[in-house]
Amino acid sequence: MKPLLMLAIFLAAPSARAEPTRVELKAAATVDGEQVLLRDVATLAADTPMAATALAPAPLPGSRAWLSRDQIELRLERAGYAPRDVTLDGAATVTITRASQTVLPDAVAAALARLLGTPVVIERLAPPGPLPVGQIDWRLRGEVPQPLPERCSLTLEVLVGGKPARSVLVAIALPPAPAVPVAPPIPAAAPIATPVALANPPAPVPVKPAPPAWQVRRGDRLQVTARAGRVSIVLAAEARGQGTLGDVVQAETTIGTSKRTVAVRLTAPDKAVLEW
Repeated sequence: MKPLLMLAIFLAAPSARAEPTRVELKAAATVDGEQVLLRDVATLAADTPMAATALAPAPLPGSRAWLSRDQIELRLERAGYAPRDVTLDGAATVTITRASQTVLPDAVAAALARLLGTPVVIERLAPPGPLPVGQIDWRLRGEVPQPLPERCSLTLEVLVGGKPARSVLVAIALPPAPAVPVAPPIPAAAPIATPVALANPPAPVPVKPAPPAWQVRRGDRLQVTARAGRVSIVLAAEARGQGTLGDVVQAETTIGTSKRTVAVRLTAPDKAVLEW
């Protein structure tokens, strides 16, 4: 009787291992931010911490990128989620489109410096949020106090494609004036020695020029190396952004019969590695 009782207790006890989280991948997804999150490309409970996992950089505004189920599983594993904790279902590949763009504080500061004719420091900024795809321009709304006080608030209007898209309230301050350097005291003049001509003057030492800086620009051709374990594949790609050594940019390549946009890290003027 005792063995049967222990077996019944074992069968009635809840399993110590939690059920895996079921993630249903979408065939197509649209993102607004700078990163592609799991909740953007899949259907799962909104309160699941896994939903906020970053999978890859977002494609350029108006362009597309692709993530396969294997790539998503690898990103989740790197984030600390073991394969046994997740069940990936749905589409085998997700097509990602970025239908909006964001404005960074540095761009707002540069626009204000150009419009006001003086550098400024942003103390408070209401984020404008996602904007439609298009050429961004700026203009000031209302009167600008003259002379410009040390601190004030201005309303900056964001134009996309020449049309008003959003108004941004910015609190700015003028940067402190640079300190005036104090000139060191002038030492007493030393007696000037009469130069002596040398029969064989030393030859001048050639100065080596600094290595030229390089930058990959949009449209440049790249050799992209993709590594998976011990296997390396070299792909021909075309840059869709600009950057220099160590920067991550978007590049377009042909895989099979279709063109894809991928994130690559620049290692040379014409070489890069696939950023998994």
